[in-house]
Order: sequence, then C-alpha cells, then structure tokens
Amino acid sequence: MSLAAFAFAALGVWASAARSAIPLAWNGTVTRVEARHEKHSGIDDAWFVYVDGRATHVDADLARSIGVGDTVRKDRWETTLRVNASTRELAWSREAERMVAVASFAAVAAVCLAFRLPRLRPGRRSPAAEPGGRTGSSGVTSPGATPG
Repeated sequence: MSLAAFAFAALGVWASAARSAIPLAWNGTVTRVEARHEKHSGIDDAWFVYVDGRATHVDADLARSIGVGDTVRKDRWETTLRVNASTRELAWSREAERMVAVASFAAVAAVCLAFRLPRLRPGRRSPAAEPGGRTGSSGVTSPGATPG
C-alpha cells in the first residue's frame, strides 16, 4: 500500500514539475502551440507545445511566451530556455510546489498507516486441524488422532 502511495505521489510531482519544462530537454523548432479548453475556460485549460511534432504539456505562461516557428533549446534540469536569440528563465509553478507538499504529506501518511494497520498473515492452522492433531475444545477427536 505504501509503495503505491509513493508511486502515485511521485507521478503527481513529476507531472506538475514537467509543466515548467525544467526537467525536460528541448532542442528543435516549435511546430504548434495549443490550448485545450476545459470545463472552466481560461482557468483550467491544458496547454501543449509541440517541438518538432512532439507534444509537451506545459504551464500556460510558458506556452504563451513561445510561438510557432521559434527555435527552442535547453538541457534537462536547466532553468534557462533559449528561444531564438533570447533567453527566458524558467521557474517552478505554484502548482508544482503545492504538489510536492501534498505528495510529501500523502507519502508520510501512507507510511504511518502501513505501520499502524494490522499485518495480514497467512492463515495458521490449529493443531486440531492437522493430521495427528489433538482433541479440540468440543471434545471431538480430529481425524488421524489416537484416542487417549
């Protein structure tokens, strides 16, 4: 259970961090910038930047600062994005910072629960249920037991 909690927490952190483009590497030409409007248009829209045809889900501010035909270049974990001849400093979004806090809390809670909940153990057989077992509390002799 705690392993699954850690995996989901890590996935959530990665997804929100990747929208800043900081953990990603880009080297190519922007072929498309797309906003996919969600239920609350302008508030929870999903923005995608296509670099050489490959889509990346990014923060709205980053997507709006890049245009089709721009050449973009950055290495993984670098916080400076080169767009054509200029540079743009990248920062973690508030969403990414919040996700780290929430994921950390969820992971700690999962570990605490894992140690507090009773462990499931394989069923133990009572001596009366085993061949050659003793008489149970009901006074009935188990199969294979010799009357005594």
